[in-house]
Amino acid sequence: PKPKGSTTMYVGNLSFEVSEHDLRGAFDGLPIAGMRIAADKETGRPKGFAFVEFDTEDALECAMKRNGEALLGREMVMHYSTTTGPSAKSPKQPAARDGSPVA
Repeated sequence: PKPKGSTTMYVGNLSFEVSEHDLRGAFDGLPIAGMRIAADKETGRPKGFAFVEFDTEDALECAMKRNGEALLGREMVMHYSTTTGPSAKSPKQPAARDGSPVA
């Protein structure tokens, strides 16, 4: 189910060769606010999934209709994201060595 107010989707099963340009093309005509193609922190290699944020909930709904369409020879798998974009991200809290939050 779509979280209330969400304008962000997860897009999986992406080719490791996919670029932001390719992904924007897959959603041609829809207003995209931003996207992040996931990559390994150490190697920089793509992980095969991305998060795409749209300007409106209506644009997100239109994009979800493209679930299963091919991009670079692979069928995209889409799900609603549980975040609602950059504003939903909370800053990381420092942690003690045992992983507990620092007061």
